[in-house]
Amino acid sequence: MKIADRIYLVGSGSNGLMLTDEWDCNCYLVAAGDELILFDCGCGIDIQLLEQEIIRDGFRPADISYLCLTHCHGDHIGAAGYLQKKYGLKVVVMKSEAAILRDADEEQSGLRKAREAGYYPTDYHLQPCVPDILIEAGERLQIGDLTFEIRGMKGHSPCGTAYYTVINDKSVLVIGDMLTAAGKVSIQLIPGADVLGYVDSIDQLKELEIDILLPGHGCFLLRNGSRAVTMALASFDRLVVPV
Repeated sequence: MKIADRIYLVGSGSNGLMLTDEWDCNCYLVAAGDELILFDCGCGIDIQLLEQEIIRDGFRPADISYLCLTHCHGDHIGAAGYLQKKYGLKVVVMKSEAAILRDADEEQSGLRKAREAGYYPTDYHLQPCVPDILIEAGERLQIGDLTFEIRGMKGHSPCGTAYYTVINDKSVLVIGDMLTAAGKVSIQLIPGADVLGYVDSIDQLKELEIDILLPGHGCFLLRNGSRAVTMALASFDRLVVPV
């Protein structure tokens, strides 16, 4: 589903638009000149639904060059190994979370606790995936005709990633589960949960002009995306966690 120039929503579960499997996060396809980028890939259940959405939008999964992950929770990385093996795309992940992806670490990813709490099917497990490109906060990642500024995001997971770029004069931030369109945050009682780290992570975003905000679940913002940051910081200033 095209949502903005060169940006498509190709995956979304029950906490979103329900395009694909109910456990999926929001998955975005971005056209970067001659390259196609998939941001997050869902849980890996009923992967054909994700493939069908990509095809429905006029693309071929085999033409996707990069899978850029925002953080290593099951609903965002579950299909990574499958897509890498089937289509040969390059998997990009923050260096500090790479071991979770590589080892399918269900403890550090929080999957075991989340599964026990009913967030995933009882028989759901991660599959290992060896990342191709490791990134770190402060770096710039060039893919096609787009340059992404990498922001380290602590608080929701050990250290996830926000990808910031400009597409046709519109500033775009892919933020994963760090922030919703309503300025809410997601802190779970799993490894990586860090309230003060969350505050620092969101605070660094106030310097950015954000037109389009692409969160990991729920609605997205196609203009004035900075308002979500402003709302979250206003809560933090009152010593309240906006959940």
